Amino acid sequence: MTDELLSQLVNTPGPSGYEDRVRAVIVERLEEVGFEPVVDSLGNVYVVLGEGRPLMVVAAHMDEVGFVVRHVDERGFLRVAALGGISPETVLSKEVIVMTEKGDILGVFGAQPPHVRGQAQPTSVEDLFIDIGASSREEALAMGVEVGSPAAFLGRYWEKDGKIIGKALDDRLGCYVLLRALE
Repeated sequence: MTDELLSQLVNTPGPSGYEDRVRAVIVERLEEVGFEPVVDSLGNVYVVLGEGRPLMVVAAHMDEVGFVVRHVDERGFLRVAALGGISPETVLSKEVIVMTEKGDILGVFGAQPPHVRGQAQPTSVEDLFIDIGASSREEALAMGVEVGSPAAFLGRYWEKDGKIIGKALDDRLGCYVLLRALE
C-alpha cells in the first residue's frame, strides 16, 4: 500500500536553495495534525513541544541534489551547474523538472556524442545539457526558463516487494519519520 505522505515528499522537487515546495508540504502536514509550525528567516521549519529544560532538537533536511541553469544556448539547450554532489556519468537520459515562474518544464539530460566530445563519458555536469524541446534560445526563454532557474530530477515514487524506490530518499525519509513521529 502506497504511503501518500512519503510519495508526496519524494515527488516534490526541492533542490538545495529552492526547497519552498517541500517546505509547503511539511508545513501543511504539521498544521493538519494540530501544530503551529514556525518558518524562520533561513527557511527552516520547526515546532516547539513542551516547556522548560532540557532542550532537544531532532532535525532532518528537506533539500535534494539538483541543478541551476547557468546558460541557455542558441539551440535552446540549458547548460547547468550542480547543486550538490552529482556524478555526471549517471545523469545522461535522466528526466528533470525545470522550475520556472510560468510553471514546470519537463526536460531530459543529454550530451554531445562521444565521437564529437572526444571522450567516452562526460567528465563534469558542465559537459551536459537539458533538452526541454525548445529549438532556440528565444523559445526556451519564452517558455519561462531564466539563468538561475532551478531543476530537480523527476520524482517517481513507487513500492515493489516491500521496498521503496524514489529520488531524494536520504533527505525526505528523515522528514517523513519526524512528521510521523509528531502525529
